[in-house]
Amino acid sequence: MPPPLVWKPRPCDEAAATRLSAELGLSPIIARLLAIRGHHDPEQAARFLRPSLDHLLDPWRLADMARNSAGIVAIELLAAAQGIDFRAPLRTSASLQQVHALVRSRVAFYDHDRYFAPDIEATYEELKSSGANIVDPLEKKPWGLWQFTVEDLDGNVFHIHHD
Repeated sequence: MPPPLVWKPRPCDEAAATRLSAELGLSPIIARLLAIRGHHDPEQAARFLRPSLDHLLDPWRLADMARNSAGIVAIELLAAAQGIDFRAPLRTSASLQQVHALVRSRVAFYDHDRYFAPDIEATYEELKSSGANIVDPLEKKPWGLWQFTVEDLDGNVFHIHHD
């Protein structure tokens, strides 16, 4: 049986809680909770309580995230195929065996370190020749990466790239 839970109250800056309550017109309980959570400045606490879209970071700062994530997905696909090989003679599901066979039809087992770019290109060619829904063909993008986009049967879109 687990031991009983014991509440351990956090210390509160009472002066900050009083200031928040007075300047923001908050109940003392809410002001105290904010102070305990580290919101001591009334302007910062008001911003926390009344968020707006202009408080968010510029979404263009995330532009590289999708591209980098796509590269990670491509590498994970190659790594997953490698993992299936290492687990032999155990077998995976029938659908994953098909994906594995597709990858291995163009990309050899990694028995030594090598550059991934040709393997990503080979995977693209195999997907294309097998009738996969290639949303965007393999091409060099303005940001310097070679990339293609494929959509699976469930509508999931994968951007696969290399530099």
